[in-house]
Amino acid sequence: MGDTYRTIGKQGHSVHRVLGSKHLGFAIPIHSEAEAKECLMTFRDKYHDAHHVCYAFRCGRVDVQRNSDDGEPSGTAGKPIAGAILSAGITQVLVIVVRYFGGTKLGTGGLIQAYKTAAQEAIEDAGVVEDEWLDKVLITCDYQDLPQVMMMLKHLSAVKMDLQQSENCQLSYLLSPGKTEQLMAHSVAWKSAEVTISPVI
Repeated sequence: MGDTYRTIGKQGHSVHRVLGSKHLGFAIPIHSEAEAKECLMTFRDKYHDAHHVCYAFRCGRVDVQRNSDDGEPSGTAGKPIAGAILSAGITQVLVIVVRYFGGTKLGTGGLIQAYKTAAQEAIEDAGVVEDEWLDKVLITCDYQDLPQVMMMLKHLSAVKMDLQQSENCQLSYLLSPGKTEQLMAHSVAWKSAEVTISPVI
């Protein structure tokens, strides 16, 4: 895999109705499996009244792929959603399809088509773009340096992954490769900061 990849440009949405059932499709940009899982929890809480919240996601240079039927017959929801992602040739994306059952069973073929259509339309609504893989930046610093570190990360439009605070601060961010040199140049002024940069896998 090269330095760039195809993904969605923004969050996309779709509404697909068939035989009374309503399928709400959402295509969401993500940077990691942890982010996908966190987003899923949010959607499950928001659509707690839905009959099914099915999904598929694809992320990372090692190409992590997961999907779930969430109670639908095996292979009728998660796989069609994953198929829509693969057909679009995109990654770093989570696609969720929320189903409200309308009272009429769709059958295996009908379910597959409904989930596939909702996923495809959400991806189309989001739009496909090309983006560059980001570097993973790990920073350990004392509290005295934290304000400066945070200000610089914000200035460089870094993407927050994690922040842990104990005796010191440990930050994990994603940053464009072209901006890592700027970060390293500023880090020499920080009294306590240790910066490690590695490719995201």
